Amino acid sequence: MKLRAALQAERPQVCGSGVAAISSATNSRAQPSKGTQPAPSIRDAGVGESDSSPESDMEHLITAPLHKSIVHQASAVTPKRVPPPAPAASAERISTRAQHRQAEIPVWTQPEEPSATITAAGSREGHRPDATPQHHDNPDNEELHQTNMAQTALPVPRWMPDTHIKLNTRGQVNIRDQQPHIQAMLRTSISLALHHIAFEDSFPDMNHTRRIVTDLLYAAANQTAGCERVRSRLVQDAQYVRVLSYVSSGRISKARTAVKVVAQRHVASVYQLEKGCSAEKINALLQRNMFIFPTDSNGTPIRSKPFQSPAIIRTIQDAFFHDDNSAGTKHHSSFVSTCQKRTDELELPPSMVALATTAVRSVIMDFLSDTVAEFNSTIFSGIYERLVDFINAIDRDSARKCHVLFALLYKLTHGTKNKSPDAESGEMMLMHIDLDAMAEE
Repeated sequence: MKLRAALQAERPQVCGSGVAAISSATNSRAQPSKGTQPAPSIRDAGVGESDSSPESDMEHLITAPLHKSIVHQASAVTPKRVPPPAPAASAERISTRAQHRQAEIPVWTQPEEPSATITAAGSREGHRPDATPQHHDNPDNEELHQTNMAQTALPVPRWMPDTHIKLNTRGQVNIRDQQPHIQAMLRTSISLALHHIAFEDSFPDMNHTRRIVTDLLYAAANQTAGCERVRSRLVQDAQYVRVLSYVSSGRISKARTAVKVVAQRHVASVYQLEKGCSAEKINALLQRNMFIFPTDSNGTPIRSKPFQSPAIIRTIQDAFFHDDNSAGTKHHSSFVSTCQKRTDELELPPSMVALATTAVRSVIMDFLSDTVAEFNSTIFSGIYERLVDFINAIDRDSARKCHVLFALLYKLTHGTKNKSPDAESGEMMLMHIDLDAMAEE
């Protein structure tokens, strides 16, 4: 009680209105002394008695513990572990990166009409090996990059119905299932492919074959009426080109095999070969390419007449001049003369002669075993190329003799398969014999 009375005596007495009391309290706080206690608060100035401690009520308010209900509400809202704030420089870098990312996002204009998005197959076709995705250190940047890639996907053109093709259950094109103008285009591409192996190159490598077939498909579309939009699609749709190219590329291997089938009719009779014959006889024909020469009455090869063996001549005749649909007859305008002074002396192309010769050699090699080897480019392209090199060597050594040789081959093959304009019919030839004088018994 004495202590409380002493404290009460030390408190300043408040007199006058409330405004004066507030002003007095304010002046007392503004000029505190080092040796005295802090000035009383505004709250204390209007109270006659108080149970507070010797410290000021303001200090008591700051240092006093919070109520349990307040502590519970704060713990429910505020997380227990708060990470330290990032430095200002890091925040500035993140802001700059966000600005750069925002600037990289393209702004797309809406098309007039909706278009289909690229399918999975189309995406594979549109991929390029050199278009590698960029790596980002920030996962957010990686996600943004993937979003941008999806936004930049180009729309698939809407092809017109006259460019549509039908595929069979194996995913291949059957000519008869297609529209009439596409059928005509595919048949033209086959004809051009057969022309190429007969007059240009019979055993192109795999990459060369793909380029050739693609070029021939474009050429066929240019030559076929009604294929204007098909030609446009060939330029833009790689999958479309690949599916259609299988038609003509498959005919190339079949055409080569057909030449070997023709050679099988003549090899056995010309060279007197049969199953079980000695390997020495077969090797004698293959060594130094003796089979390409005809023989005299004694069986000695006439080495001044290369490629004039009856087996080679008859194979060329039946394979390339059999009828009007044969390559040699159908593309007769492709025969030319390499001698400028004798342009009327047409020649067989080296590819045609080398292909028939390779087919004959393949049939001879089959007599060494009981099986028939497949006439494919893997085994026989090397033989074909050596024969072409041999022909080129003859031309380099004597272009005039090479011209005479291949002009003679043209006469021996094409001339015997085509009737001359002044040839007489059977009825006309009957007039030259004495039919009445012929014996009846």
